[in-house]
Amino acid sequence: MRKDESMIKHISIREATPRDIPAVVDFYMRLDNPGQREWIEIMMDGRHPYVDASNLLLAEDEETNRIAACVIYMPWTYSYGGILCITSRAAICATCLRYCSRRRRATCSP
Repeated sequence: MRKDESMIKHISIREATPRDIPAVVDFYMRLDNPGQREWIEIMMDGRHPYVDASNLLLAEDEETNRIAACVIYMPWTYSYGGILCITSRAAICATCLRYCSRRRRATCSP
């Protein structure tokens, strides 16, 4: 069994909740930008006009209870000729390097 195959057994995917705010803030501050605390808190605690904690998808290591990866989905609604188009885009996607497979390591965040 390859190293990355054994890690998959211990990863669970779930929606974030407001209880995850401290862990998600710590995760993004370490991997992406130390100045994101307030922005992440606003998006998760209900102050953002169209994003809340349920828009974050977490990959969590069940052995360490730490976040392995996280992505924020930003919902958008467009109108074209009176027809509403509801969509979303992935924003601020990050993966802890130790969870990246060797084949994809170059595309993963540290």
